[in-house]
Amino acid sequence: MDAPVVERMRAAGAIPVGHTNLPDFAIGWHTDSELRGATVNPWDRFRTPGASSGGEAAALATGMTPLGFGNDTLGSLRWPAQCCGVTALKPTSAGFRTRPRSSR
Repeated sequence: MDAPVVERMRAAGAIPVGHTNLPDFAIGWHTDSELRGATVNPWDRFRTPGASSGGEAAALATGMTPLGFGNDTLGSLRWPAQCCGVTALKPTSAGFRTRPRSSR
């Protein structure tokens, strides 16, 4: 099952290339998962790639994907972007709908 934003991107013709790593329960200052292991910062393996979106930030920094999606709870996009040298835009609750408008 896709997230609503992925459903809309697919409907527009986008082809998702995969899922990226995130910490267990999507919480943590390092992108380390018991299932997938640790994500390495692409510029310095001794530094963190960030928090919950660290896998996406590392994928963007290495050119594996041109675009990524996430949410920004407590800096979950901005911190990994800073760690990996890419840019993140913090979505606002008013700016992006999670579900299509009802047809009332």
